[in-house]
Amino acid sequence: MVVRLGQDRFHPISKTGSQMSPNGLGWIIVDSLDTLMIMNLTSRLSDARKWISRKLTYDQDQDVNTFEMTIHMLGGLLSAHYLASQLPDVSSRRDHVYLNKAVDLADRLLGAYESRSGIPYASVHWRTGRGIPWHTDGGASSTAEASTVQMEMKYLAHLTGKQKG
Repeated sequence: MVVRLGQDRFHPISKTGSQMSPNGLGWIIVDSLDTLMIMNLTSRLSDARKWISRKLTYDQDQDVNTFEMTIHMLGGLLSAHYLASQLPDVSSRRDHVYLNKAVDLADRLLGAYESRSGIPYASVHWRTGRGIPWHTDGGASSTAEASTVQMEMKYLAHLTGKQKG
């Protein structure tokens, strides 16, 4: 068995992959973009970039964890965007695929920030854009997670000049 490009999980014993969402989100790809760039693995980076550009979509009918999506997916895309502008031979400075995907993702996560307390909901439903309280603990969200996700959102606001709130 072989893992297809874009699968979310890798199972090392069976050497297979699987998805965490109906169409896959490429967790492994996005989370490893910066490593591919730093190690100058340009052919693998080219395959990953092509998959992200052509296949990665956040237009899926599902709930996602605000914290995990922010630190892994949004953080991975923003790191790739930054490194693409800094490292020679990994990308063109005019290539905005990582930033465009980051903006799309962040826009879909905004519903999590529409809580009464101002602390983002633990999850958000992408299709509806509705924030979803944590299913346990009476709907409480982790303040540690809420604090951590600020870095990616503030950096994206800096890059785009857009502040939503």
